[in-house]
Amino acid sequence: MMLPPVLARVRGYLIAVLTVALAVLARLALNPFLGHYSPLLIFTLPVVITALYGGSGPALVATALGALVGVYFFLGGLSWPAMTVVNSTGLLVFILIGLSVSFLGGRLQASRQSLEDASRRKDDFLAMLGHELRNPLASISAATELLRRMPKETGAQAGQSASMEVIRRQVGHMARLIDDLLDVTRIARGHVVLSKSRVNLHQIMRDAVEQMRPLIEQKRHRLDMSKPDEALIEVMGDHARLVQVLANILMNAAKYTPPGGQLRLVMSIDGPWVKLQVSDNGVGIAADLLPHIFEYFVQAQRTADRAEGGLGLGLPLVKNVVAMHGGRVSVHSNGPGEGSRFTVLLPRLAGQAEAAVPAPRPGLDKVLPIERGLRILVVDDNADAAVSLGQLLEVYGHAVTVAFDAEQALLIAAEHGFDVALLDIGLPGLDGYQLAERLRGLPQLTSCLLLALTGYGTASDSARSRRAGFDHHLVKPLDVDQLFGLISDRAPAEPIA
Repeated sequence: MMLPPVLARVRGYLIAVLTVALAVLARLALNPFLGHYSPLLIFTLPVVITALYGGSGPALVATALGALVGVYFFLGGLSWPAMTVVNSTGLLVFILIGLSVSFLGGRLQASRQSLEDASRRKDDFLAMLGHELRNPLASISAATELLRRMPKETGAQAGQSASMEVIRRQVGHMARLIDDLLDVTRIARGHVVLSKSRVNLHQIMRDAVEQMRPLIEQKRHRLDMSKPDEALIEVMGDHARLVQVLANILMNAAKYTPPGGQLRLVMSIDGPWVKLQVSDNGVGIAADLLPHIFEYFVQAQRTADRAEGGLGLGLPLVKNVVAMHGGRVSVHSNGPGEGSRFTVLLPRLAGQAEAAVPAPRPGLDKVLPIERGLRILVVDDNADAAVSLGQLLEVYGHAVTVAFDAEQALLIAAEHGFDVALLDIGLPGLDGYQLAERLRGLPQLTSCLLLALTGYGTASDSARSRRAGFDHHLVKPLDVDQLFGLISDRAPAEPIA
């Protein structure tokens, strides 16, 4: 919990005063039993507590206060003969102990502050790393999506399309690595908040398999799936996170199985649990590695056929996310070359009624016919990303205007109405948050759908976007399916001529 700056500065001194006062009360209460025995001993406790939580300065204050009140209440004051040799020695020993503890407390406080600063710098670095990596990915992603969706008529175009698919897969792979890297920090600091609802595990399976299908097909694996006859098997969980869990395990199986391998995904009911098992006939796991397979950055020895080993983050994230859902995950392997089997257990919701399994989301070819084109404003100081995204939107019949800074965007928006505006956050001059607030103040944009487009994807970034007036917070590289899903129901203010 973050304290206000003023309170944070005086907290240690408040602790000193409070603990010394409590020590006085405690010593007075014990006086009938202890008498004159070690009257200052109890005041070492406030010094230690203050040193731990306040550092050297407050600990010195606690030492001084303890000495003064101890002498006044329990040593009869500084007058002679009250200050006997024994009392003077006890006072001197207490002061020396207080000074020593204060010094050690200062060192401890400095070490703690250094660790906190290092941790904060690490978190800032990871956030900036994610942002900087996502920016070029956004340009690549938009350009490849545009090329991928153009008509394929000649052999050269078909070859070009195949190359674009390779780039597209690698962009997705890099984006997953970035997300896993940032999730390490979020989970370690308790910043991951699950958006729980009743989710159907049939849909979880379909979404995870669809996400990993390009990798499975690339490796020419055969994937067998088996599931109960029940149409609805529900758990209480976060849909996106559970898809991430199953997709990470499938990706692990696909990567560590030689081309043409056998993968198997099985869902079954085990009492109050739903069991998801992913098995493969791949390279297996050595016995000495099995106990550590869910630890961060743990990987088997990298060989040529395991060049896609990743960062060693996927399985630890699986374990943490499953635990956050009240479940558990385990792994079994008979050793190298014997394949592996991962088992995820999730608590099943009781009393489920039969229901139809939701249909998969339609593809982009079924979204947004040309006659429903929208007026869209794209603002990004990265010219490649802005132009590529604009061209992609124009392929689907939208009228797109591109601006490269906030001032230019405001001039354009003051003259034209827009149905949708995609704004980069890291703009020069006015940033995307300030631009969103200005655009919301224009009468012709009061009903405009404002979408934040940024490389920063933490929960605090998303909350700040909402406060600035954005309707949605999109993280680079842009998920095109998500974008078209958000704008598909947006009716144009007036037909595009």
